Amino acid sequence: MNTSSPTIIHRPTESRFVSIVGGIESEVRYIESAATLEVVSTFVNPSHRGRSIAARLNDAAIVYAKQKGLTIIPTCSYTAAYLKRVAIGLPEAGSKN
Repeated sequence: MNTSSPTIIHRPTESRFVSIVGGIESEVRYIESAATLEVVSTFVNPSHRGRSIAARLNDAAIVYAKQKGLTIIPTCSYTAAYLKRVAIGLPEAGSKN
């Protein structure tokens, strides 16, 4: 089993972060506005699940949002759960904090 982290590629013209493992793409898609980064979907091929690819893709989106000062809107259910799990301290849209 390969334990190295997958390489994440940002494709801003396509509004997504991509990882390609064995010729198969996994991705996080987003919608960016002046103040927010809405993460709309996370997809990892079933044959590649359990390798932390979804987590690494979401980490890349989180880093990008932080660098640009954007608030993350986790429309994607995986992203919403991941943000709660990692407790990164980045406010979600509509939060009172």
